[in-house]
Amino acid sequence: MYPFAYFLHPMPSVFWSEYLERPFEECLDCSCPLSEQDFYLIQKQFVVGETVFEMALCGGCRQNLQQQYSAESAAAITTFLTEALKNRTLPEELDVTSEQSASQLLQYCLNHCMICGIDRAVCRRYSLAGLFQQSQIIVQCGSRGQVPLMICDRCEQQMSGLISQTTRDNWNRFVEEHFDGPPEMELEQPGDRNTGFLM
Repeated sequence: MYPFAYFLHPMPSVFWSEYLERPFEECLDCSCPLSEQDFYLIQKQFVVGETVFEMALCGGCRQNLQQQYSAESAAAITTFLTEALKNRTLPEELDVTSEQSASQLLQYCLNHCMICGIDRAVCRRYSLAGLFQQSQIIVQCGSRGQVPLMICDRCEQQMSGLISQTTRDNWNRFVEEHFDGPPEMELEQPGDRNTGFLM
């Protein structure tokens, strides 16, 4: 189990919009300015280091999308994460009680799968997600895991397998409304991602 820590840190460029070549400016769903929100989510998926999916959602739209998860899906994912995380620990050299360790903790979170601990460098496919306040990323860890987080493709596929058809249909509808192309494509194609998790 992770000890509790909370820091704010300048946003890493890996969370910039690949399309804009700069930080995200608006919520994907409601188009509100992200700089005016209490916090917002950025989620990206990568294949061989290339961004193939990206979105930024304000806190309200993130909550609305989470509420479209069926009770069955939410319970299954909660159980999966609880079991997966109960024996996970941070490296001993990371002193999360020190603000000087914020950068080290950030790099650890970005470079290791939150669930299985595999190194991002050996992953062909993976997802990154983070919560932000204006131009700063929230770096936090505790009993329920960490943010930001990296999830490898194998673990995300496991989570995707827990999703009910109702939740999958809701996600596909969201993708159809906001992105070009069919929602269910091969992972090699830009725009696709597993329906595995939403922070």
